[in-house]
Amino acid sequence: MTRFNSAIVISAVITALCTSTSSKAEPATNASNDPLLKITVTGTRNEEKVLDYPGSVNVYNRGDLEKNPKTNLRDLFNEIPGVQTTEGIRSGVRGLPGVNDVNIRGMEGDRNLFVLDGIRLPDRYEYGGYYEIGRTQYVDFNFLSSIEILKGSNSSLWGPDAFGGVISYRTLIPSDLLDDDETYAFEVSSNLSTQSETNSALKPASNNNITVANQITSKLSSILSYTYEKSGATLTRAKSEYQNTADNYGNNYFANIQYDFNDNSKINLVFEDINRSSNVSDTAQNLPSSYSKLDSYTDTSRTRISAEYNYDDIENTNKLMSNANIIAYYQTSRVDDDYTRDTVSRGSLVSEYRDHNLTTTGYGANAKLNSNFDLYNTDHFLTWGLDYSYLDASRTRTINNLINGTSSQEKETPDSTVTRLGVYLEDSFSIGNFDIVGAVRYDNYKLDATNDDIYIASSNGRTDFAGDYDHSSVTPKLSLSYNLNDDSLLYATYSRGFRPGAWYEINTSYDNLYCANVAACGVTTESNPDLKPETSNNYEIGFKADSDNYDITIAGYYNSYNDFIESLVDIGERDSRGYAISKTVNVGTATIYGAELAARYFFGDNKTGFNVRNSLSYSVGDDNEDDTPLLSVIPFTNWFSVGYIDPEDIWSIQLGMRYVSSPRVDNSYDNYVPDSYTTFDAISYWNVTNNLIATLGVYNILNSRYYNFQDVQSTSATDDNITRFSQPQRSVAASFTWKF
Repeated sequence: MTRFNSAIVISAVITALCTSTSSKAEPATNASNDPLLKITVTGTRNEEKVLDYPGSVNVYNRGDLEKNPKTNLRDLFNEIPGVQTTEGIRSGVRGLPGVNDVNIRGMEGDRNLFVLDGIRLPDRYEYGGYYEIGRTQYVDFNFLSSIEILKGSNSSLWGPDAFGGVISYRTLIPSDLLDDDETYAFEVSSNLSTQSETNSALKPASNNNITVANQITSKLSSILSYTYEKSGATLTRAKSEYQNTADNYGNNYFANIQYDFNDNSKINLVFEDINRSSNVSDTAQNLPSSYSKLDSYTDTSRTRISAEYNYDDIENTNKLMSNANIIAYYQTSRVDDDYTRDTVSRGSLVSEYRDHNLTTTGYGANAKLNSNFDLYNTDHFLTWGLDYSYLDASRTRTINNLINGTSSQEKETPDSTVTRLGVYLEDSFSIGNFDIVGAVRYDNYKLDATNDDIYIASSNGRTDFAGDYDHSSVTPKLSLSYNLNDDSLLYATYSRGFRPGAWYEINTSYDNLYCANVAACGVTTESNPDLKPETSNNYEIGFKADSDNYDITIAGYYNSYNDFIESLVDIGERDSRGYAISKTVNVGTATIYGAELAARYFFGDNKTGFNVRNSLSYSVGDDNEDDTPLLSVIPFTNWFSVGYIDPEDIWSIQLGMRYVSSPRVDNSYDNYVPDSYTTFDAISYWNVTNNLIATLGVYNILNSRYYNFQDVQSTSATDDNITRFSQPQRSVAASFTWKF
């Protein structure tokens, strides 16, 4: 172990020892500054303190979001152990710009579920690792009251896509802005960042929002919000000739109208419209070989209309229904990823405009109910419900020849409808100091694929490449907690996970002949409707404790996976034309295990004053078939910081150090492998008045050049322009939020 690695481990141990050896104190009362006293609704689909949840969950509430000058998930999730993001960059005709995925304990893509107000966000799209459209661009932070990150499989409550974890967003309701007895409230916020430059007079990237809430009558209230975003290409430590130019814009709208029937029930009608665009021009040095021009244009939109009913009479016990949440929704999305290119192919000039569009239309309903009852002198809290969703998805490529004016269309995946139905039951009860939670869920996943003329033509005339798929599964979960006292517990959890193949994984057909020699350059893809679902067995043990001066969370986990799905693998066969065949297949088993620590110690009362913090994650993952490391596993990461919080919570400052080790790869791995790195950040906030809060952050203070392994896994080790994939250079971000 190097001296620096030793220092990292020592810093983590010191923080943990400070917390565990402190004298017993009264429970902390500053819930806004205490991660274990925040409320989670994702872990058990019911409100409870993070401290009481038998598992790993992190919560960002509205106060956290206001005190952080951050508007993307990568910056926000930096301190969460076991969580990393993937940022896309335009590389030739591949990839979309911006943060597009979240990795939770080595699980990424469709293995993690994204929900907004309990509604599934539109399905992502991926084509063999060559091209992917994520789901992170569908959400505006300004419209959120909270973000939760649930780590570990939770298929027993959330269904098949909660294979690795859940990212759950909650949007604003009128009472988030309206104080008691207020009839109206205005809030204006602005976030400026030098992480990118725009082409306007105001060079820093900006994110500006105005929100208005109104108590219209004693029963009727509303909240309206609008965001305008503008940014340019992320300024990295790339050499100037490798720095693309970009213009990014966003116009987003949100409305929530609430009607209170009485003190126990209400209905919310929500409208949300997200519109983002990104225009990127490649520099000459970033152009693929034989290209003379490449300009890309990406438009992302999502529209949602929903009605949500809530009934809450949970204080009355022994009732069939003490609590109910029912939501129905309609949602559409569209991603147009277009580009214009001038290139030479097989000796001929090619000038074309390509329009690649992914469209989805979906609707559904979720119902969650609670019952309180007594059984053998033991109070039981029952949660039961169902989730239903229907999705119609299509992706078409339109190629417009700018030389002769002709156009054609292709589809590498057929138009598909996906129907998901889940029914779940959860029971929680206590025996002495033990809390027991058991859950079970039944899911049915049905895929119907449609042949049309475009897809048949893209399939070389074959009609058997649009297969249907139907699978059902039962997934249980069992958690046991032992309360050492009111402020600390030990827990152990087992959960079963499953994930069926996505619509774009099961069916595909696309030909590519990238040189005249068929044997050397002809490749084709074929569907695999016999694809088995992935399954997992997940185990976690942990310890949580909270006091007036410290809080600590320790977790260890071991997960085993069967029938892992890998997209478009060369199966060693050729079709009648001599094209090499690739399919999405089950490749075998894998294991991931690891440990995480998050701890804070305060030298003042009520979580104030000088403090030290540490969060650490260590994980190991292996492909058991090939006996090679899993590349999706996040390298060892440690975040250590020192800071000060004013006793009256008027201001705060924090200086943090983040260390990430070099990833664990097989000796045969020949793509770029980043070195370990250390970066330093400083963030602060200032409650100028009761109605005005300002923040300031300085990131990558030493202006280091470093790389995120999740971003560069497909990058050659000999790539001349490797620096363009580096992380942002030193930057400053500032924000203010003013309520009046």
